[in-house]
Amino acid sequence: MDNPGITEDRRTKSGTEMNYFQRTPISYRIVLISALVMATLFLLQAYMHHYVYAELKDMGEFRWWREAPVPYLNFFFWALLTPLVYTILKRWPFSERPLGPVVLMHVALALGVSAFHEITTSFLYYGVLHWRGEFDFSDPEMRSWATSALPPAILSRFMEYGVLMGVLVALDNARMMREKQTQLMKLQNELQKSQLNALRKQLQPHFLFNTLNTVSALMDENVSGARTVLSRLGQLLRITLDKEQRDRVPARPRDRASAITSASRPSGSRTGCMWNTTCPQLARTQRCRA
Repeated sequence: MDNPGITEDRRTKSGTEMNYFQRTPISYRIVLISALVMATLFLLQAYMHHYVYAELKDMGEFRWWREAPVPYLNFFFWALLTPLVYTILKRWPFSERPLGPVVLMHVALALGVSAFHEITTSFLYYGVLHWRGEFDFSDPEMRSWATSALPPAILSRFMEYGVLMGVLVALDNARMMREKQTQLMKLQNELQKSQLNALRKQLQPHFLFNTLNTVSALMDENVSGARTVLSRLGQLLRITLDKEQRDRVPARPRDRASAITSASRPSGSRTGCMWNTTCPQLARTQRCRA
């Protein structure tokens, strides 16, 4: 039976099955670029070492065909195996308990992957040397030397596998943290929108009730002030309607309270009105002064 976490990781956001090169915590293009940079740095390091110690150690001329394939074969083959190593990590995560069987499984798979890496890249490397006339597969001595060099080389690949696994663990943890933060932000935004919508629905009846009572009180004493209040009320309702149509987040309660106060207070009027903006029974507490 497939692990549910693995099945989910093998599918893209659109629900389609991921191909092999998509099974990485970062873009596979970044993996290839990293392999190219690392291989170039190691080749330059080998050249600088030869340049400095060539005369001291009587190392002779630097042979690019012999030295260049080594780092590029190594790092690009690890780039090719990165989706496989990441799939192993997701299939047997280190968060599982008990941890002992998981570690043993990783060690066994690491040895297998490392041996496969070294045997394949060694065969390709000796093929390049054979093409250049510097290695003969039919020579028993050369074959014996190549075979004896495999165990220490596999051990080196095993350590490189451990470094690659550590990098993938760190990248995967960072990816999951980003996804959790994104989901949390979405939930917070949805909660805030729901709260503001609920508050807006509670404030709108009170606001309209208070404003209409203010207009009613001004009609007999200050017609110009009443018209100003109605004009500002229309503008505010138009802005609110436009915002709802554009599906924007509604204004904060403090901004709405400020809008209520400015819309309900006519400028240049000698009539001052005081009321309780949160009380539904506005007519009972309203008091107008000439």
